[in-house]
This record gives sequence, C-alpha cells and structure tokens, in this order.
Amino acid sequence: MRITSRITYLLPFIVLLIPSFLISLSLKYYLFNFNHSEQTEDVAIALLTIIVATGLYIGMRKLIVRVSRLFFRIAILLFPLLLQVVMAVVTRQLHTLLGLSPFVSGGLLYLSWLLLDGRYIATLTATSIQYENLLGQTGEIPLHAISKLEQKKQLLSVFRELRFLSLAKKTGIGFYDENRDEYEINIFTKIFKSRTIFDTIIEHANSCENFKIRQYVI
Repeated sequence: MRITSRITYLLPFIVLLIPSFLISLSLKYYLFNFNHSEQTEDVAIALLTIIVATGLYIGMRKLIVRVSRLFFRIAILLFPLLLQVVMAVVTRQLHTLLGLSPFVSGGLLYLSWLLLDGRYIATLTATSIQYENLLGQTGEIPLHAISKLEQKKQLLSVFRELRFLSLAKKTGIGFYDENRDEYEINIFTKIFKSRTIFDTIIEHANSCENFKIRQYVI
C-alpha cells in the first residue's frame, strides 16, 4: 500500500528548475545565439531549462552513489561556478566572471538536493515501511522498530503562493536501528487520507507486537 502523495515531487523539482533556468541563461549568453523573435527565444530558453534540469537530476542520482556526501555537497555548490568559468575561458570572455549568478545557482542547486534527498516515497507492507528518496536511495523500517508517529505543520504553507502544500500532510516516522540509535524520516500523505494512513500504520505495527509508538496528531 502506497502511503505517500505525489505532491512529494512538486517542491523539489520547482526549486531545481530555478538554478536550471539561471544556468540556461548562462549557456545562452556564452554558447548560443538565438537570432530569432522574442517568442521563439523564450521557447528555446524554456526547452533548454528542462534539458538542464533533467541532466542535473540524472547527474545527482548517478553521482551520489559513487562519491562521499562531502564531495557531493562541494560539487553541487561549485558546479555552476565551474561551468561558467569553463564557458568564459572557452569563449574568451573572462570579464564576465564577476557576477553573482553562479553563486545563487549553486545555493539553489544545493537546496534542491536537500529537498530531493529528504523526501520519500513510501509503501506500507504487513511487516515494514519500504521507502525511497527522490534520488533513488532506498531503505526499510521494520514495523516493530517504529518508536514515533507525528503529524507536523508545514511552515511554508502559511504563504498564499504555496497553498498547494496543504494538499499533503507531513508525517514524521521515528524508528530505532539494531544499535538502538533513533532516526526519523518525513513523508507526505494525501490530506484527506492522512489520518487513515496514520491509523493503518499503527494497526500494522500492533500486529507486529509493537504497542509503544508515541503518537502526535494535529
């Protein structure tokens, strides 16, 4: 049984589109010359933004399993700057390296990674919760190891522009590993099914003889 909402994908990919757009503008400036109408140029930039976002997403999924997290973080932050340096050197336009755009792009790209890394698609089975973050990393929580279920407020939903976040409810799942160290992941469930899913997890955990789950409902 899938217990997460598809809105899990929305905010991380919206954030990813912003640095992709800024990088696309840099690519246009250095490498491409759209000598066409303004409308055609806008379409070209939009398509280039989608291509860049897709490439960044695939690149993050591939890279994160091959390098340390520290190296990955540094690479994410510096990638837009390094890309602009390479393009400036190739096109002999070194005087353009004084702008803030690559630093803004790097910060937003890092934020998009944090969102992709910390959002999960989860499935409830008879004995566990199987989860996968948006970068493809998987894990499993045995129901007997769950220590806490907590419905949480979403801070960003107070902004009118971000009311779409009210379509899903954030739920924290606390659990112990084999060393009795406690961890927590957050999932987003459909707003109208959040309590049902909450209670179903409790029922499945009780069936696995786990009767000590701390419950916090808002």
